[in-house]
Amino acid sequence: MRTIKSLKFLSSIERQWLIISSAIVILTISIFFIGQSFSVSRAGYQQYYDRMLELKELEADFDRVILTSRYELFSSYDPLVKNLAKQRSLEQELKKIPRFVNFNNRKTIEKSLAEKFESLKEKEELSERFKSRNALLKNSLRYLPLLTSQVNSQDSKGLTPEIFSSLKATLEGLIRNLLLYNISVDRELTTNIKTLTTQLLDIDIKNKVKKEDFPTEKVISHANIILNTKPQVENLTTQLLSPSEPSTEDLKKIFQTSYSQALQRVKIYRILSFIWFLVILALSNYLWLKRSRNRQEPSFARIKQQIEQISAELSPLIEKSHRSSHINSVSENCLFSRLETHKKELDKLAHQVQRTSEYWQTKESQIQQQIQDLQSQLETAKQHIEKTVTKAKETKLNQQILQLSATLEHVRSQKQTIEPESELTEGSIAHLSLLTKQRRQLMTPPMWERLETVFGNALNERKCQQLDFQSSPELIQLSFCHPPQIQLSRLVLHLKSVASTCLYEEFQDQLQDIKEPGDIWSETYFLTISDASANREEVQAQ
Repeated sequence: MRTIKSLKFLSSIERQWLIISSAIVILTISIFFIGQSFSVSRAGYQQYYDRMLELKELEADFDRVILTSRYELFSSYDPLVKNLAKQRSLEQELKKIPRFVNFNNRKTIEKSLAEKFESLKEKEELSERFKSRNALLKNSLRYLPLLTSQVNSQDSKGLTPEIFSSLKATLEGLIRNLLLYNISVDRELTTNIKTLTTQLLDIDIKNKVKKEDFPTEKVISHANIILNTKPQVENLTTQLLSPSEPSTEDLKKIFQTSYSQALQRVKIYRILSFIWFLVILALSNYLWLKRSRNRQEPSFARIKQQIEQISAELSPLIEKSHRSSHINSVSENCLFSRLETHKKELDKLAHQVQRTSEYWQTKESQIQQQIQDLQSQLETAKQHIEKTVTKAKETKLNQQILQLSATLEHVRSQKQTIEPESELTEGSIAHLSLLTKQRRQLMTPPMWERLETVFGNALNERKCQQLDFQSSPELIQLSFCHPPQIQLSRLVLHLKSVASTCLYEEFQDQLQDIKEPGDIWSETYFLTISDASANREEVQAQ
């Protein structure tokens, strides 16, 4: 109020600048609230979440490839190279963090990714050393059995049978201990290998065995290579299999928390936007009524001036009437009639002033009541919307339950009438049943329609066709055609992931026991596969 009154003492230019500045501030705040009220991109969240899952699978596959390369005698390093290349390609994609992640979580994710891919760089260097040392170890391990077969096949022309038998027995014992040493951690084997190596060398020196008679130097050389290289390979294997910090699971939890916070932040800004525009509306009405009242003030001043003039005229007349009591009755009647006339005019003006005052008092009370009504509307708006939505959901749910059984029979008959020349029916028809965890009754008719659209889009992306969709509060039944080359297990996991994200966005504030999308669906599902060309069915359950 004081601010509005002080505007009168400002010049016209200053008032114009003040009005323009206020309008700019109001417009800026309104644009900010509207911008923050936009929905969070669920497609961006799903895409980034899938990249994290892919990185987690690559890390697990990396450990499997390392173990295979370490303990298989004949193995290729191509899977190891491809795995590291895929992890490196995901680095650039994971750096593109969605916009809905707040500042603190964004910094945490960026720091974690930097540490993770720095660890990946170290693993790339370790893998190169691992390949070179492991190749040297495997080369010696493959050579010793070959050397044994060569010794068995050749004749001992330059050696006596006793010396040849002693060398052969020592060689076989050495090879046996070396092979055990490759897959064992027994320290006693190291001592045995060194003893047999020394024993073989002593026999060779004592009997002056020639190279062409028995390859003693090669045997000792390869034995030393195995003895020295195996600990290095084991150490490199341990370093490569050590988990990187932070783990991908921690990053996934931080990202899911950011998504939940973004959804909650959008809801808060929508409520604040509603309050902000209600305040602007109430303030606009108040200023308009205030301006109208100010326009009526000159008329109030004129009425007050007329009352003062009449009072000034009446005062001398009243005094004169008391002094001139001797005036005759005719003059007295004229005087009283004049007094009555002025009195009526005075009463009329006073009544007019009273009515005007009561009018503006009524207006002020109406303004106060309007402000109170707007505040009460703000408090009851959310409750009213929730009641309306609940009634609509209950009505549509009853209709859906009545139509469910008839629609199921229609779908089964429709499956038999699909034309065999269709491109999709040259593969198979799958019927998938998904059950909520602990048989929670989560699905409602609006959610059925939303899930039907989500499943249809997901199947179209995988070159599949949705045939039918049925749902109940705790069960979803989906029929679709798929090409022969599709992997149904991965397709089912993708469908569960997409549906979990959709339901988690809807029910995360209503059910306290749902902490993440993985808490919605049961791990058990029922899958029926019908081959359209061979007229057979396969049933899979997990």
